[in-house]
Amino acid sequence: MLGRKLKSRLDLVRPYIASRVLSNQNQQKYYHDRHTKSRTIDIDDTVHVRKFAKGPNWLSG
Repeated sequence: MLGRKLKSRLDLVRPYIASRVLSNQNQQKYYHDRHTKSRTIDIDDTVHVRKFAKGPNWLSG
């Protein structure tokens, strides 16, 4: 009906866990972001790129 999900008495037996999953993901992101450093790369900064093919492992970029 009009794009809505109909509710029945069986929905009370099986709880809707999407909100709980979303809150747990937000909590994990909060704890992860507390320990990360913000990094900025400016123009003309020297950077190194990891190369996984044969040859030297790191290349200047």
